[in-house]
Amino acid sequence: MPALSVPPITGTGQRRNAIAPLLAGVAVLGQLIAGTQSFAQTNLHHELEQLQQERQQLVERTDVLDATVGGLESRAFGPTTTLKGEATFILGGVPGYGANGAPNSKGGGQTTLNDELRLNLYTSFTGKDLLRARWGAGNFSSYPFGTSSSNIFKLIHTENGNEQVFLDRLYYQFPIGEHNQFKLSIGALMRNNEITWIPSVYRSDVLDFFSTGGSSGVYNKALGEGVGISWKQPLRAGKPAWVVNLNAIVSGSAVSSGSDSCTGGCSNGASGADSGYGILNAGSGINALAQVGYQGENWGVAVGYRFGTTQSAVRTGNGVAGVPLATGQQDNSVAINGYWHPHHAGWIPSISSGFGYNIVSGSSTAPAPQSSRSWMVGLQWSPPWETAHAAGLAIGQPANAAGATGSSPWLVEGFYRYQVSNNISVTPALFYGSGVSTSNANDGGQPIFHGLGGVIQTTFAF
Repeated sequence: MPALSVPPITGTGQRRNAIAPLLAGVAVLGQLIAGTQSFAQTNLHHELEQLQQERQQLVERTDVLDATVGGLESRAFGPTTTLKGEATFILGGVPGYGANGAPNSKGGGQTTLNDELRLNLYTSFTGKDLLRARWGAGNFSSYPFGTSSSNIFKLIHTENGNEQVFLDRLYYQFPIGEHNQFKLSIGALMRNNEITWIPSVYRSDVLDFFSTGGSSGVYNKALGEGVGISWKQPLRAGKPAWVVNLNAIVSGSAVSSGSDSCTGGCSNGASGADSGYGILNAGSGINALAQVGYQGENWGVAVGYRFGTTQSAVRTGNGVAGVPLATGQQDNSVAINGYWHPHHAGWIPSISSGFGYNIVSGSSTAPAPQSSRSWMVGLQWSPPWETAHAAGLAIGQPANAAGATGSSPWLVEGFYRYQVSNNISVTPALFYGSGVSTSNANDGGQPIFHGLGGVIQTTFAF
């Protein structure tokens, strides 16, 4: 088949005629494109308007959310502030023990159910300092477990009564010196035993006497206005090191001192806050404590000394030994304490021991306190099948008037702490006291108690 022959376009008119349809098609295509662009631009503009409205709504919602979060943050703790609580229920009693140690006397001998709540607030401003505040409330009474410090059956959890919430700790600690090896503590509500090292690993958390390491004259848990400085030899953590502690606490009560300027609600430390006495008055209950100790890898020992003035007192003393110092009296208490514990939990127990002697000068006529002595030995195990649990046995003699002709007290305690979880523990404990007297006379002419007591203590930490 022969090929088609296309005549050549040689003239200008012919070329124009040839491209005319093409130009027309291009013009139509341009109109279509322009129409499409116009439609797309219209839709795009509409979409942009919707997005703009949605953006504005998001901005308004974000502003509301920021305001809400800001309000919450203004009422929330800072990143370095924590609140820790502890609630304790205690079921127990000391059958036959009542007022003045008299068997079956009014107010004693029955089973009780008591409670205590503690809230601890910790905050730091530099990461190395500490501001601590604590509130507490409870329903304990004088017997059988004692809200005062002169009852040898006093429990650790009996500082609060009448279910009234009140502040019982407020102090600030911060490091000073090269390598921050010194720590300074100052506050209006602080305890000497909490800023001093008690060399003991016996931890029943039941009877108060055994928490002082048997030296309730030196480590008397004086509470009030105070200042203290601590030093520990700057070595790598876990290495043996020397320890030195110095502090002074004003623990007297203006009510007990006979002041009319303080109401009946005065408690320890009230004298230091009362201008009728002040923190430098010998009648305000000054407790000046000094300690030197050595911490080994699994053992420790320390020697302590406390000087006390009018209204200071020996902790958990028997009879007259626990009475606050009378006007003109002074107390020089000395103590030596030590402990050892195995490197691993097992059948071999840790051992803690302490001895204290309290020399009272000035008037010693009852009911004014007299010189006294105290000691304890405590053993504690962590069962190898469950190291979170603990069992212990302790024996000792609470502070007793050294020259008195009255009773000579003995105290024995046994406990087993079952750790239900990280935050719940149950501790059944039995204790026996003999020669117990709460009489100020302590001369042998007052009722003396001998008997067994016990508690089931449940603690919730949160």
